[in-house]
Amino acid sequence: MIKPGWKDLLEKLHNKYRLVILNDTTLEEKVTMRLSRMNVYILGSTIAVLLILLTVFIIILTPLKEYIPGYNQDNNIRRKVMRLTNSTDSLEDIVIAQEKFINSFKSLFSPAVPEEQTKSTQKEPTPKPKLDSIDLDKRSANDSLLRDDMEKQEFYTLFTGKSPAKKKPLSQFNFIVPVEGILTRPYDFDNGHFGVDIVARENEAIRAVADGIVIMSDYTLDTGYVIAILHDQSFVSIYKHNSANLKKGGNFVVAGDAIGIVGNSGDQSSGPHLHFEIWHNAAPADPQNYLIFN
Repeated sequence: MIKPGWKDLLEKLHNKYRLVILNDTTLEEKVTMRLSRMNVYILGSTIAVLLILLTVFIIILTPLKEYIPGYNQDNNIRRKVMRLTNSTDSLEDIVIAQEKFINSFKSLFSPAVPEEQTKSTQKEPTPKPKLDSIDLDKRSANDSLLRDDMEKQEFYTLFTGKSPAKKKPLSQFNFIVPVEGILTRPYDFDNGHFGVDIVARENEAIRAVADGIVIMSDYTLDTGYVIAILHDQSFVSIYKHNSANLKKGGNFVVAGDAIGIVGNSGDQSSGPHLHFEIWHNAAPADPQNYLIFN
């Protein structure tokens, strides 16, 4: 049995009302609707539910879900972040390796000035001599001999404590073959290939082509393990794509010493081989002018 209060409420909900839209000038009826309070409640609730469902679907089916705090179901973002992080680290390693490589070659062809000497020179500049007090014609015989001897000495020598040997013609400067193998790509300066590629057996020993001092023994992303040796008369030999370097910077080597192992290291390598370069006076030279390859 329905209580009187509820009965009145139900009757009010079902009471019909007419919604009429009139023309204000002619009082003509334009729109007429018969409504009840129940109909209005049902219509409003339906619209609200539809709006809520539409909002939920938009959030689920669009990238807006990524802005919800705590949402971590999409692992693609993590993969992208990790890939970008690894790329950044690789680029940083490349820059550091290139700086080391450039600095190594700069130190070969430019004399190093100690920092203390540079500071002392800046603080206390050497006074310029008076030109009118110097007589170039009045030089002792010992002074002339000393000047001639100093001018004949080499700027850079591999042996300390010994007088430098006289320079011999380049045609008499002989190298030994660094590794036994097949020459697959020759020297090509126009295309930026400053050496020769020698295909050899993997794990074969790489030999020093002449006596010298190791000036670089490092790893780069492009050329893998690289070792460079400074020889007499400003010759530099470079060995790239090694699987390992057997010598460190500053080590003295003799012609034929094992300095590395043939490998396939570096992004620019496609198989076990040795990329061999010869530089003379800071310029690349064709190794076939100094060695005979098979």
